[in-house]
Amino acid sequence: MPRWDWILDLKLFVLIGLAIVFWVSFGNKNTLKWFLYILFYPIILVFVRIPWLVFKQRSWTLAFAVINSIISGVRSIKYNFISTGLFLVALAIIFAFDNKYSISVAGTLLLLIVVTAYVRKLWIAVRPSGIFELHVKLFRWFGS
Repeated sequence: MPRWDWILDLKLFVLIGLAIVFWVSFGNKNTLKWFLYILFYPIILVFVRIPWLVFKQRSWTLAFAVINSIISGVRSIKYNFISTGLFLVALAIIFAFDNKYSISVAGTLLLLIVVTAYVRKLWIAVRPSGIFELHVKLFRWFGS
């Protein structure tokens, strides 16, 4: 059985080689189209593919569910970034230092992250959904 581990070590060069083969095979225009499509795929997915899928289903319930999930995802980006960053800092402190004060600071930071996560989940469970808050804002804006 041949071993293919060497591809993982040289994956950048393999990807560049595949890009060159693709470019030579399909020309400038098609290569640029595919490169831009791959580069902007998350934006295309959110603003083209998912709305088209929802439109084809002709379901208001699905539309509201998708809108609510997008709103909650956008709301949680900042929290997820901060908590992940603090977790990685605590992890680095634990692995880099061996005195008890540094490890107790890192442990306290981890405890703070866990308590914040529980409080945040409790708050999310009792507050109104994002789509409801959006409706309230739209009705206030149109009403005035």
